[in-house]
Amino acid sequence: EVVVERVQSTPVEVRIKNEGSVADGFFADEPVASPETLQISGPEAVVSKIAYAEVVWTRENVERTITADLEYTLYDSDGNEISKDGLTANYEFITVTQTVQKTREVPLQVEIIDGGGATEANIVCDIEPKYITVAGDAAIIDALNSITVGTIDLSKVINSGKVEYPIIIPNDVVNISGETTCVVDIELSGLVTKTLNCTNIEVINPPDGMTVDIITNQLPVLIRGEQETIDEIFEHNIQIVADLSGAAISEGRYSVTASVTINGYTSAGVVGEYKITIDVS
Repeated sequence: EVVVERVQSTPVEVRIKNEGSVADGFFADEPVASPETLQISGPEAVVSKIAYAEVVWTRENVERTITADLEYTLYDSDGNEISKDGLTANYEFITVTQTVQKTREVPLQVEIIDGGGATEANIVCDIEPKYITVAGDAAIIDALNSITVGTIDLSKVINSGKVEYPIIIPNDVVNISGETTCVVDIELSGLVTKTLNCTNIEVINPPDGMTVDIITNQLPVLIRGEQETIDEIFEHNIQIVADLSGAAISEGRYSVTASVTINGYTSAGVVGEYKITIDVS
């Protein structure tokens, strides 16, 4: 006896039933199936009832990315299982991958460069937010103890205030808490400032064959330090030097950067950046 039936071939959606779990401190994407559809062939009366194929993901306390080949089950639209007998498919197994990353709260920080008579001991630095939550490969996250958002050169900080910095995270790390900027609030304490009108100005290393005349005769310089030190410093203690070695200048008038030092007082410093004007002939 030979039974002849019409053959039907149809694409069938692959669904994943997730019954697994992720370990504490880890972050997972939803499991992904490959392929996402199956091509099922068989008797028309059976194939026409197939609504989807399902694989069950049962991995528990997952701490790393896992890939597995799983068998699938066919179901009709009411959730009733359909036997695979007499059916053929283009894939015997479904490859399921779940990407897992470790998560961690990482503190934000700024690098402080002493200068202008101020050290890290003279400032209170507050960052908001103080932490962000990141995710990535466990080895990378374990080695990430902090994220430096910027550098504060105290020689250029005149007053207390707030500065906004972008939060730039390392490669292969995901910022899952989402903050892209932070605000750094800097408060100076224990120091005083004084402005001195200084005339001790000189130029060194002029270009070969060139004569340099200094046009700036006097320059106001802001100094900072502890009160007893600042009270001892006067104009004659300040030296202003413009080093022209490597400067891209020729004949004409230029504004050039000058370095300012306080002779004899290492505990005080100069605040800000300074330039003088020169004529080159």
